[in-house]
Amino acid sequence: MLLLIGCSEDTPTQQENIYGCTDNNACNFNSNANIFDNSCFYAIDWEDNCGVCDLVPSNDCTQDECGVWGGDNSACNTTTSIQLVDVYGNEIGFEGDQGYHTNCSTLEDCSIRTNTPGYTPPACSSINQAFPNPFNTITNINFTLAQSLEMTLKIFDMDMNEIKIIDEGYKNPGVYLISWDGTHQDGSIVEDGYYRIILNDLDEDSECYYNIKKDSNSTYYNYGCTDELACNYDPEAIIGDNSCEWAQENFDCYGNFNGITETDESGNYNIDESDPFDWCEFEFNSSDTGFGLNPAYPNPLASQEWGPFGQSYQLCYQFSTPYDPTWSNLNNLNIDIINNEGQSIYNYNDNYANGQTAICAYIPVADIEIIENSTIYRMVMTSGDFECHGDIQFNQ
Repeated sequence: MLLLIGCSEDTPTQQENIYGCTDNNACNFNSNANIFDNSCFYAIDWEDNCGVCDLVPSNDCTQDECGVWGGDNSACNTTTSIQLVDVYGNEIGFEGDQGYHTNCSTLEDCSIRTNTPGYTPPACSSINQAFPNPFNTITNINFTLAQSLEMTLKIFDMDMNEIKIIDEGYKNPGVYLISWDGTHQDGSIVEDGYYRIILNDLDEDSECYYNIKKDSNSTYYNYGCTDELACNYDPEAIIGDNSCEWAQENFDCYGNFNGITETDESGNYNIDESDPFDWCEFEFNSSDTGFGLNPAYPNPLASQEWGPFGQSYQLCYQFSTPYDPTWSNLNNLNIDIINNEGQSIYNYNDNYANGQTAICAYIPVADIEIIENSTIYRMVMTSGDFECHGDIQFNQ
């Protein structure tokens, strides 16, 4: 008998050893591995901003110009990107996605030259800058034209609705500066927000844009009254906006009397009527000069410490009455300093006035009502039918 013994094709073979990371939570989990080799690494340590988890530096993603990791710049918002420019044309920085505020060529690209002998036209047509940006009342638009052509310069909102035609027509090559006052074609003021300046070269059928922003609360400009003599002078203002307001003659900015104002023709004290006759001057130390009142001095007055008189105003004046060498016909004289309501803050009375007299009076600061920085009082001299007056200014 012959006995034959063989192997079946289904006989199991020994499993191959495969080393690797066997943790399915790891970045490098190997589903074929059957032996853990401590090679696992995890997202908490190795995942980049794009979600790629590996140990190869060349695979690390980068951030595009729109701020998107691994992006292709397609997410940038071109409508809310502006270049920040101050009132002098200095570029401060950007708001929004940098570089998307314009598609125009730069100043350097256009080789701008000034309009001097040997002038060479720019190499391209472009909107170079708008300043200030953001703006409130006015922004200045600087643009160049490379050749003589038909052009338009228009303002659009960000829905591409036409707001206003700023400039149009046939122009020669060169550098131009034009302003937009933030108004529609009908003159009404536009709302705060983003706008787009578009320069069209009609001959070449090309255009470029430059974004601007109207912002009433912007810190990149300051419009206001720049006249220091105006009531609403703004020391922070850089650009005058024709808003200055001045006080009426003989009044301060608050409507208070603050100037040389005289009595009316009837001698009534009236702060609303002007009279050219002020003081009644005479030559001091001369012979009989009759009645007179020389201008008080100093005028305006400033207070200071005057020894026993304390903080006071020193006011000196000279007056004259007819001189009688026999001293038999003397004059009753009265001098008052009054405010515009007729209230007296100083009085000098002499029932025996005869000839010329010089006096320096010391008026306490407490007796003077100062409105803001200064106020006007009136010195009035009376003697019988004679009356003379002059205005005096007291300063703080």
